[in-house]
Amino acid sequence: FYMVFIDYVKWMYNVKSATTIKILHQLMEMADFNTGEVSLSPGKRKEIMNQFNISRSSFTQSLNYLIEQNILQQKFYVDKNTGELTNEEVKGEYRINPDMFWKGDLKRRKELRVTFEAIDE
Repeated sequence: FYMVFIDYVKWMYNVKSATTIKILHQLMEMADFNTGEVSLSPGKRKEIMNQFNISRSSFTQSLNYLIEQNILQQKFYVDKNTGELTNEEVKGEYRINPDMFWKGDLKRRKELRVTFEAIDE
């Protein structure tokens, strides 16, 4: 079970690729409870590509589209000394925008929405 916030998913009506919707659905199922975090190891990517019978380029295009639309956000490393985000991406680690989709406690969602918006600037 996950919640969908309709006002924030209008972009879905313009998606031309069924593959993108399939991948998004799979990512929502994989998302961690109360964080929306998704880990896409090379093995997991291959598993999804095999499951949907799609090429690596189609998978990458769909993933990039989800990032461009602010549905997914790449995770970044945090500087151990300052506690601030660095410019270095954590490969294969993402968070689903809690404004659009959520799986977990609504109080926790409110806390993460602030974090998500601050990171997105």
